[in-house]
This record gives sequence, structure tokens and C-alpha cells, in this order.
Amino acid sequence: MEKKKFTVIISAALALAILTIVAFFLFDTGTKPGGGSAEPGEHEHSFKQGKTCSICGVISEEYLTFILNKDGTYTITGHTFESSPVYRTSIDYGWYTGVEVLKLPDTYNGKPVTAIGNNAFTKVINFEKLHIPSSITTIGKRAFYSCTHLKEVKFSGGATYVNSEAFADCSSLEKVNLSEKTEYIGANAFRNCRELSKIELNEGLLEIYSGVFSGCTNLTEVTVPASVTFIEKNAFKGTCEGFALAVAEGNKLYQSKNNCLIETESKTLIWGNELSEIPADGSVVSIGKEAFAYCDKLNGIVIPQSVKEIGERAFYRCKALETVTVLSAAEKIGIEAFADCETLTEVSLAEGLTEISSGMFMDCVFLENMVIPDSVKKIGSSAFENCRNLTEVVIPEGVTEMGFSAFKGCETLKIAVVPNGVTGLNEYVFYQCTSLETLIIPENVKTIAGSALSECDNLTEITYLGTVEEWDAIAKKGIKGDYIVRCTNGDTPFEE
Repeated sequence: MEKKKFTVIISAALALAILTIVAFFLFDTGTKPGGGSAEPGEHEHSFKQGKTCSICGVISEEYLTFILNKDGTYTITGHTFESSPVYRTSIDYGWYTGVEVLKLPDTYNGKPVTAIGNNAFTKVINFEKLHIPSSITTIGKRAFYSCTHLKEVKFSGGATYVNSEAFADCSSLEKVNLSEKTEYIGANAFRNCRELSKIELNEGLLEIYSGVFSGCTNLTEVTVPASVTFIEKNAFKGTCEGFALAVAEGNKLYQSKNNCLIETESKTLIWGNELSEIPADGSVVSIGKEAFAYCDKLNGIVIPQSVKEIGERAFYRCKALETVTVLSAAEKIGIEAFADCETLTEVSLAEGLTEISSGMFMDCVFLENMVIPDSVKKIGSSAFENCRNLTEVVIPEGVTEMGFSAFKGCETLKIAVVPNGVTGLNEYVFYQCTSLETLIIPENVKTIAGSALSECDNLTEITYLGTVEEWDAIAKKGIKGDYIVRCTNGDTPFEE
């Protein structure tokens, strides 16, 4: 009888042991009945073999730092990875994760992890793949800045906010799978991700901020979803040569035509590049601030009759721009609209323009001839400053004001005729016009600033369309020079 009881006890113990082993393989290894791997939060993590869970691959909490938010959720604020030795160059330092895939947890202390803090993983340099769980809704500023080995980012949902510079300077990043819930992409979020060749912006995205793909030299096309309601003016500044931009049908605020991004209601062209042709169908009436700025490959542009306004720095520093034809009677051209277009040689402006704005052609060093429309009344400050090859400019009779430094540094300008309506020569207006030989000043001029004619080395005589007495009455404070002034009733030496 005792022997039989002992046998029963042994059998029960064996059965319990077998059940324990089965349970271990079903749950501790993450294998579910029916197959598949357990997700984070559905099992006890096992970190016996390294920094990541052997079941799901999530990084150990030991290597992360957290802060408890007011709503009871957690933010990952940083890491405790070891500092790396010098990598590549003496200034390219960082921290080693020791893992190829960085998979972030969705819970901590039994509560959801909902955000990655600012600078949390800046310069963590030796992981190649990043998995962000669906619980995380916010990627902080510079969260993964300069993670130079990172090649792929996978969002599992969530990630509503991708803040400024979140992945900037991730120079090896090739692939980004944005969440379908992403609504906000901050300024320079993917700046200088030079290997990024494709990214699909999700339907549901609302806001795109400046420079988001600046320096992404392999990214050749992007489609703006119909859901987008705000695009900052410089959002696509600095994109690669030959970059093509489209707007999905159904977007109520934006449209694309001829590779131009256009605000539909205001009819403002806010972005273009060397592939763009400004539509002449009336869909564009203004060219926005810096719309084509820094477009190094733009060679020529024709601005159609429908355009009435050209914004500030619209074509600023377009280094290859050679010709500009303005067919429209543009009512306003903003400051420095064509400044620093160093290869610009030919400009045709239509009648109707009333002002050559400040710095409009400043530093256009190869501009040779300029015919200013008769409708112009004002030439702004530094309008032609440092146009070193400008040999001839015809200033219309209707001009009543020439701003300071208007023709400063025009080294090859030989003839200047000041219109009758001008009453004063402002500071530096012809400063360093070293080739200026002929200067005609009308009798209406009452003041000449001290630096107006400084360093005009070849100017030996001035023609003044008034009498010697009227010349002597002009306020000429601080002027220095050795000139003969030809007046209507005789000559007089230039004296202060």
C-alpha cells in the first residue's frame, strides 16, 4: 500500500515538472500557441545574454533614463551607454550601444512610455536600426541628432510629433517608415540625411516646417499629402539637384504645377527650383520670400505677366542664374530679390515697376548693362552695390531718390547722369566707382554727402547744370577731391 502511494507521488511530481518545462517554453521564450513572437509588455523580458531582451529585442531599461510625466506616463530622457573612442575624426565622438538594433520599450514600471526627450540619443553612433513603439507619440528635438550609423527608422504607429532636428545629420540614414499617425514634422528634422533616397509622407500629416529635407542629396521626390494644412516658407529649401515636388489631389490649401509649390488661395509660389516653370495661367500672382533662394542650378527664369509681386530674396544667391525676364508690370520687387546672383548678365524689367528696391542686384558681379524702366521713381540703398562689371546704366528722368551706396563699388561704371528730380547725393552713392569719368549733376541737387564720390579715382571733372553761384550754395560737407566743375556760366574748382 505504502509502495503504491509512493508511486503516485512520484508520478504527480513528474507531471508537474513536465508542465513547468512546457510553460517555460511557451512563455519565457515568447512563443505563443499558434506561433509568432511575443510583443513587449506581453512577457517577462530576458536579458541574460546581453543588453537586449532575448525574446523581443527591446533594449534593457538599465541603459535608459526616464522621467515620470504629470499624466502618469514616462519620457525617455537619455541613456547610460559607454563613451566611444574617437571615431572617424577628432570631433566625431559618441556613445556605443553595443547593439545593431535599438528597440525602445513601450512601458516602464508598468506605465506607458510616450515620449523621447530632447537630445536623448544625440551622437549614439553604432546602431543601424531603430524601432519606435506605438506608445511613443513625441520625438523630441535633436533626439537622434548625428547618429551617424543609423540606416533605418521604423515607427510602429504613434509618433504624432517629430520635432526639429530629430534625425538631423544622420548621414547614413537610408529608409524612414513614418507612422500613419504623424501630424507634425519640425524644422530640419531630416537635414543632411545624405543617404535618404525615399520617404513617404503619410496621409494625416498636417504641418511641415522649414528645411525639413535640406541637404538630403539623394532624395529626388516627395509628395505632399492632401491632409497637409501648413507648409513653412522654406520647408523644401536646400533639397537636391533635380528634386521633384508634387501635391496630392484633394489638398484644399496647396497645389503643384510645373514643379512649383503654390498656395492656392493667395496664388503665391512658395517654392521652386531649376526644374520649375512659373505657370502663366493666372494660378501665380506673387513669388514668395526666398522661393528660389540658393538654387545653384537655376540658369534662367521667365516671370509671366500674371505675376504682380516678387518677394524678398526670391532668387537670392542663385549662383548659376544668367538671365531674368520679367514680362509683368510687377508692382513690387522685394529687397535683395536677385542679390548675389554672381553669373547674372542680363535683366529685362517691364514698365510699371516704381522702385528698384534695396540690394536688388547687389553683388551681381557680372551684370554689364541695365535699362531701368521709365516708371521707376526710386533706386534703393545698395541696389547695384558691387556690380563690378556694370559699365552703363540709364537712370530714368522720373527718379527722385537714389539711396545710400546705390552704385557703390561699380568699378567699371564710366558715365552717370543724375536725374533732375534728385535733390541730394547720399552717402557712398558712387563710392569706389574707380572708372567713373563723366558725372552730370542737375541744378536741383542741394546736398552732396562727404563719401558720395570718395575713391572715384578717374573722376577729374563734374558737369553741373547750374551756375557757379548755385554750385557754391550746395552743402558739400566733408567732400575731398581734386575736380573741376563745369557750370553753365563757367568752371570752378571743387572746394568744400
